[in-house]
Amino acid sequence: MVSGQPQPSASQPSGSASHASQPSTSVSHASQPSGDVQESENVRKLPVLIDIDGVVVGDNASRWNTRAGSLIRARIPVSYTDWRLVHPEFKDKVWNALMREFEVTNVDQALARSHAEKNFSTKFRYGKWVLRKDILNKLETLEEQIAACPAGIDPNHWEQFVIYENTSEVMARNAKNELVEATQKKRKSATSSGEGSATHLDFDNDELTEVLGADKRSRTRGISSNLSKKQLKRTSIAKVMLAQARSSSNSEFQGEMSEMKSSIARVDGYA
Repeated sequence: MVSGQPQPSASQPSGSASHASQPSTSVSHASQPSGDVQESENVRKLPVLIDIDGVVVGDNASRWNTRAGSLIRARIPVSYTDWRLVHPEFKDKVWNALMREFEVTNVDQALARSHAEKNFSTKFRYGKWVLRKDILNKLETLEEQIAACPAGIDPNHWEQFVIYENTSEVMARNAKNELVEATQKKRKSATSSGEGSATHLDFDNDELTEVLGADKRSRTRGISSNLSKKQLKRTSIAKVMLAQARSSSNSEFQGEMSEMKSSIARVDGYA
């Protein structure tokens, strides 16, 4: 059961913006841009394949992803705090619009929808992240943020969204997410540079570990789900040593390789 604010209902008229501190339990259909494509017998549907993880593949995958994101932003009120709380009628409108443009060819429509909607929550969160980054984070006061309602969004829903985003709980969560994202980028950059930078990272004490706790078993957050910190450092050392060996003479190569093996063994704890 998802906890949170009362959410819009698809069957009642919209509430007044003056009560945004107690989010309205209603929504106005007229205020939401349809984003739908008019049905036509002459429209040629684009074929797509959907795998069990909800990932759309094939030549039209990028078009599907773009269109799905656009429809979710257009049809789902931004005041919903969680995709799981979205009224089924809104979800129906998104899916029906997609089915007017695309045809899933590898599974039946009911199964295709259950698979595809696994990724819809990510698209919904991404749309709200963009609003936060492009609008809310650039304005200082609550009043300025509420007044900056984008075109196409119901002002009542926007006000509820802004007020919710300014609660201490949500602000703390967003700050944590931004810190995690920044640290993940730092880790990825270091391990992909080819310069052995991972050996200089303190995986046990960086910001990501402080927020989420230590990595466990063979997982290293932000980099790999099947490589441990020790394996990453070993690989990084190997890259450096191999680069040095390539620039050495043949007589020096064996010595370089021996040194590399010793360094790797120390990382593994065998030396």
